[in-house]
Amino acid sequence: MDNEKVVLAFGSNEGKREENIKTALKFLETNGVKLEKLSSFYNTKPVDYTNQPDFINCVGVFSTAITPFKLLRMIKQIEKRMGRNTKIEKGPRNIDIDIIFYERVCTQTYNLQIPHGEYRNRMFVLFPLSELMPDYIPVNEKLTVKQLLKKCPDKQSEPKKIAMKK
Repeated sequence: MDNEKVVLAFGSNEGKREENIKTALKFLETNGVKLEKLSSFYNTKPVDYTNQPDFINCVGVFSTAITPFKLLRMIKQIEKRMGRNTKIEKGPRNIDIDIIFYERVCTQTYNLQIPHGEYRNRMFVLFPLSELMPDYIPVNEKLTVKQLLKKCPDKQSEPKKIAMKK
């Protein structure tokens, strides 16, 4: 398989949030998922389960020769290795990694949905995504990322760009 473009979204709201994301990025890199572009980090309010700390979210564009299902398994292993807590669905977590797009692949199985099933409803994904690729038209869409952001129903997460620690 040739190198494919992949968009991953990251979130963390436990521990050293920025460091958690940076650690996940290193694990991906050492496992054949090469970072090409990373958005700014955004502080966001939790959505769905709101009784938890704010998140830091970002989005990255990567290239990899790993298939979507192997990539999903790798991501789950990274989350587990980093000690992700899954006791509360959509609850606090030190790391969350979602596959948003994988080239122009469209798939829906029990474990994996590409494009991600909720990306268009999540301001905390669309905001950093629009920073990287505002004019991109996702598979099965008629609107650009920038247009999807304007129509996004999420009024709760309120992404605010944060200054990165050196």
